[in-house]
Amino acid sequence: MTHKMSDQVPFGIRFKITDYVIGEWMAYQESIHSSLPEDLAQRYHKFIDQLIFEKSVKPSTLVDVDVLLAFGGDLNNRAQIDYREWHDHDPAIVLGGKRAEHSLGRLKAHLEKLGIPPKWY
Repeated sequence: MTHKMSDQVPFGIRFKITDYVIGEWMAYQESIHSSLPEDLAQRYHKFIDQLIFEKSVKPSTLVDVDVLLAFGGDLNNRAQIDYREWHDHDPAIVLGGKRAEHSLGRLKAHLEKLGIPPKWY
């Protein structure tokens, strides 16, 4: 099945909220509107607030495909910087990057089952 970016699909994974996740989101939210198209940035910001702060996003929660791909892009970025590249980070940061890598793998598998190529923003 082919999905359009505006289609909604289940979030599909469980995502653990940690101090690392909160800290990274707080740092990133200031630049979100310059890194994504404005409409997507607004929807993505709302999704992250629901996921991290309201804790209302479950695996069954419907999410726009492009928002999921933006989320995957962020997970990929965090995994790359804090886990795949070794920068002699604090162990908590490395662990956060490793968890991002694990979540990215689960999200990728979920999207592939839905027939959505994981092309991250």
